Amino acid sequence: MWKMNKLLVRLYQVIEAEQKKHVWILLVLMVLTSVTELAGIGAIVPLMMVASYPEKINDFGLLIPDWLLVGNNLLIVSGAIFLVFIVISNLVQIFTQFFLNRFSQGVASKLGNRLLVYYLHQPLVFHLNSDSKQLQSYMINELDRVGTNIIAPALRFFSRVISIALVSAVVFVLSPIIAISLMAVLVGAYWLIFRVLRGRAENNGREISRLSTKRIQYLIEGFEGIRELLIYQKQQLYTDSYAKTNLQISRSQADNLTLGFAPHYLVELVALVGMLVITLSFMISMGGIVNALPWIAFYAMAAFRLIPAFQQAYLALASMRGSQASLELLIDDLEKSKLFRPGLIDEVDVNPINVIQLKNMDFSFNGEFKLFSKLNYSFFNDGITLLKGPSGLGKSTLANLIMGLLKPDSGEVQYDQQPSAYGLIGLVPQHVFLLNATVEKNIAFGKKIDPKRISWAIKMAEIDFLSQDGAQQIVEDSGKNFSGGQRQRLGLARALYQEHSWLVLDEATSALDADLEEKIIASIQSYSKNHGVIVISHSSAWESKADKILDLQQQHSEPAS
Repeated sequence: MWKMNKLLVRLYQVIEAEQKKHVWILLVLMVLTSVTELAGIGAIVPLMMVASYPEKINDFGLLIPDWLLVGNNLLIVSGAIFLVFIVISNLVQIFTQFFLNRFSQGVASKLGNRLLVYYLHQPLVFHLNSDSKQLQSYMINELDRVGTNIIAPALRFFSRVISIALVSAVVFVLSPIIAISLMAVLVGAYWLIFRVLRGRAENNGREISRLSTKRIQYLIEGFEGIRELLIYQKQQLYTDSYAKTNLQISRSQADNLTLGFAPHYLVELVALVGMLVITLSFMISMGGIVNALPWIAFYAMAAFRLIPAFQQAYLALASMRGSQASLELLIDDLEKSKLFRPGLIDEVDVNPINVIQLKNMDFSFNGEFKLFSKLNYSFFNDGITLLKGPSGLGKSTLANLIMGLLKPDSGEVQYDQQPSAYGLIGLVPQHVFLLNATVEKNIAFGKKIDPKRISWAIKMAEIDFLSQDGAQQIVEDSGKNFSGGQRQRLGLARALYQEHSWLVLDEATSALDADLEEKIIASIQSYSKNHGVIVISHSSAWESKADKILDLQQQHSEPAS
């Protein structure tokens, strides 16, 4: 429990200042809810007094109007007052729960927004070392569990504790023995059950978090690899794995639900026996059921409110315990995301980079496999430089270093007077990421759409495959309605449209036939007259057209053929 308390404190610290104010507003609403509940409980006593012995009402010395003493007027008015208190109490509870649920889901939503900003602004090495499916599970599953199974239950727990404390205090004033006995039985029963079952709930929660990541993995791999699954008839490999994972998750979730509701039936039995004992003791001490009825009704009403309050508090604890693993997975990143401020990049490259220099650059993966040692080279923005070498020598890694996506172990990459290359170098990768949007929006990629420049980029990239909709044609499901070569040409048009002074082409023509590749190379040659172009390709066509060649086998420049 101490561990959960520390996690809740850390969670409170990462939410926004405005949301912290809402927490205190909720606490005020919780106190108001408890007070109205207490008023509803207390209103049963005068009603039962009027119903049990109306002839003794005047003995209490109350100033009651004469019209109330006629017939059943007093009984009707007392009943109406009792109903008003109950209705007000329930309405306040409904409003508090509405506000509580809105708040908890709003907090989870804001945390998710902030976490996505943090993840998407991390350097490439972060994503290379992270499991993308796990990050997706964090954003989809774990954040939802934190909002639904931790934030809301934590607030609900405090609400029920306040209610239990107020009702118990009033019962204690009227009868300390009954109050102490009632609290000892209820607190003892729930505490014992929670101590016994909390480990199981926590283990189930960890299992749900682990399996949720695997479930997302099976879905993504199954849909992305559908061609291979159809060819090799391996659909059952994924359907069976998904079904098995789903079954394990459903069982763990069902176990946690059962653990949450199991005590309710035991406590109901204990409460029934307790009410029987209280009823008999009052009947004996007060001389019969008539005299005892108001107080029996009061304690019955108190029990009617206390038992559900205890059950809801226990359910909240069980829910938090069952989803504690989700908060443990997220809390460090949530704390980092609160401190993180994304840097802003000017949309227009007002100071183009004339030369990119590698100076005594060393780079290795995780300090083990050294790719580059004391590499020195200068790239100029008035021609094509080809990065040459067999697969595995680090051509794409060097491109990532040049673009600033990776950092060298020692030495440096200099960009004239610019501090970094972010937003200043365009990229056409081998596998182009496409939006589910129009061709026009894919080329503009968030930049303001200029129809003339869109047309120019389409012409430069040799895009001659569009439907009659032209640039308004929809790219479906990440480009599945286009071939690999067509997607590469869309990626080239996008990079050209961004108007950067440098362009990196990483196997950007690998899916094109020889004739089309020659046309693209001619366009890039024209473009490179006043732009720097760095090309990674195994195609001999590029080697014959490059102005300079950096041979990574030798780690020095050789003259172009």
